[in-house]
Amino acid sequence: MKKYLNLFAGLNVTVGTIILAICTGLLILFLQNPLNYSKSLGYNPSFETELLSETDIVKNNATNWNFNIEEESADLSIPSNTAVSNNFTIKISSIGVETIIFESLNGEQALNKGVWRSPFSGTPDNNVLPIILSAHRWGYETYTDEFRGKNLFLNLPNINIGDYVIINWNNKEYKYKVTDLIESTQSEKTSDLILITCKYFNSPIRYFVYAALV
Repeated sequence: MKKYLNLFAGLNVTVGTIILAICTGLLILFLQNPLNYSKSLGYNPSFETELLSETDIVKNNATNWNFNIEEESADLSIPSNTAVSNNFTIKISSIGVETIIFESLNGEQALNKGVWRSPFSGTPDNNVLPIILSAHRWGYETYTDEFRGKNLFLNLPNINIGDYVIINWNNKEYKYKVTDLIESTQSEKTSDLILITCKYFNSPIRYFVYAALV
């Protein structure tokens, strides 16, 4: 009887070791290349776009901000060359971001290029409303890691309280200090500047970074 118990215990240890090795291998694979690994999970970049294109963040706070979204009717589409000439840029040295801020009513098109300012939010030269900037973390698999790191919010979760965000707007520099980083399905508070990206591939959870003008 003791012989069988020892054999059974040995089998349990072996099976447990195999399962642990498999899980460890999958975790390493995910950390090395989360985008490729996500294909097996049914990752759809359009889902990330949908989350970041939603204006619920503003709508949920429109009353508090005394802003009527229905009044917004102007065509805010601005070609990328105009954005460059007007110097609409964002720089976050601590995480390697240095890119253009795109202006457009079409969130999907803007997000495919990089950082998008919600047209229902404020601007640095008019701080009545919070500035809301969104970007993909991964975007499409054709994007290189170098592109993601510089032009998207791939590394936004690594930002720290006290880090600085520099925005150039109409040839004037504005400096913001990070005050908070929150994981949630919607914005829980307001600030001078709010940066948003997705946490997971197929999940409504997003990262919200709050920063104050200094």
